[in-house]
Amino acid sequence: VDRNRDIVEFAHRALRLPYYEANTMTSINDEQRSYSGMRSLARLLTLAGDVQWESGKPSEAVEHYLDAMTLGRKIPNRVGVEGHLAGISCEIIGRSHLWRRLGTMDANTAQKCLTRLNAMESERIPLFVAFEEEKYTAQSILVEVKQEAQPTSYFGIVPPYIAMVVLSDHMDKQIALTKTPYSEGNEEISPPREFLARVLAPQMQNVRYKYASVQAGDALLRTALALRIYRSKTGKSPENLYELVTARLVSRVPDDPFATPGTPLHYTPQTDRNSLLYSVGPDGIDNNGRGIEGKATNGTLTRVPFLDSKGDMVSGWYSGY
Repeated sequence: VDRNRDIVEFAHRALRLPYYEANTMTSINDEQRSYSGMRSLARLLTLAGDVQWESGKPSEAVEHYLDAMTLGRKIPNRVGVEGHLAGISCEIIGRSHLWRRLGTMDANTAQKCLTRLNAMESERIPLFVAFEEEKYTAQSILVEVKQEAQPTSYFGIVPPYIAMVVLSDHMDKQIALTKTPYSEGNEEISPPREFLARVLAPQMQNVRYKYASVQAGDALLRTALALRIYRSKTGKSPENLYELVTARLVSRVPDDPFATPGTPLHYTPQTDRNSLLYSVGPDGIDNNGRGIEGKATNGTLTRVPFLDSKGDMVSGWYSGY
């Protein structure tokens, strides 16, 4: 961290500036953006936060964790599906550290963290934007391939407009699906039958799940922070989440991204001052707060949620979402 102090401080200042990046991926030969470098920066920021936390500076620590999350929120601005996934990764990196610190976070630090997270809520880029950019890139590549095609090539046999029509129709279906609630279905759209369109069209089922999952993680963390602040002020847990709105800790009770639109996160106060707070998870079934558990490849139990996981996403149960 000391060797990279200038980078950490530069990122801290830069992330407070307005940000917009237009999609410039218009060729199959374009170099990919350094999304791995973005993830490395997010890890550096959280490592700097850990140093501050262990040095007894929790307020400074959460600023670094939140910087990593801010980086994740800004990456997906008009950069396609790969960029959107990179942003989700950075956001998860930052949020996982906040989950680890939540149990020992004082009320003032929790309030600072919640205030910034609430302000960031409106910064999330809708998923359909990524697929619109993916369509634009794929169409540009098709035009390039057409211009460079040899008479004996694939386009010498199949008219290029066919691939364009098939690709555009497929991408329009994907864009339309990203605008619908996750609870209405997340089935993969059948891939295009035309060869080149099938190569260029992205898979979307896992992308939609990751987007809903990161939304759920954000809603759970903001609510968990509000609950911690509420308990520190009143000495008890609220009877329901709407009391957090009355206390002006959140502007509204967060919805559950995996449930029917308008359904809030599930909450049950507990006698030991803790609370049961959860999302129904990717299966869309309320399991009464039974967390997702599975087995890793080595046979050990894991609490990492996946696309086909069964069970609920419970606050405090995981750190990686």
